[in-house]
Amino acid sequence: MKRIFGILSLTFVLAIAAVAQPSATIQNQPEKLGKKQLLSLIATAKTAADHRRIANYYEAKAQDYLDQSKEHEKMAEHYKSSGLNSPKWASNSVGHCEYSAKYLQETGLKTQKLASLHEQMAMDAERN
Repeated sequence: MKRIFGILSLTFVLAIAAVAQPSATIQNQPEKLGKKQLLSLIATAKTAADHRRIANYYEAKAQDYLDQSKEHEKMAEHYKSSGLNSPKWASNSVGHCEYSAKYLQETGLKTQKLASLHEQMAMDAERN
C-alpha cells in the first residue's frame, strides 16, 4: 500500500510540474519567426530593431541547440553506465548520442556567432 501511495504521489507531482512548466517558459520565449519571415527580415534588415529581432532569433536557436547537446551528452553517459542493454545496442546508442552532442554543440556555437554579428549590426545601425 505504501508503495502504491508513493507511486501515485510521484505521478501527481510530475503531472503538476508538467502542467506548470509550459506557462513559465511561454513568458520567456522570444518572438517566433517562420523560415520565410526570417529570410525576408534578413533580406530587408536596415534598422537596429530589425537586426535585434534576428539576433534574438539566432540566440534562442543557439540556446536550443546547446540544450539538446547537453541532453545527448547525458544520454551517452547513461548508455555507457547502464547495464540494461545489450553491448551492441548500447554502443550504437552511445555513438549516436556522442555524435549528436558534438554536432549540436558546434551548430549552437556557430548560431551564437550569427547572433553576435546581428547584434553588432544593430549597434552599427544605431550609430548611423
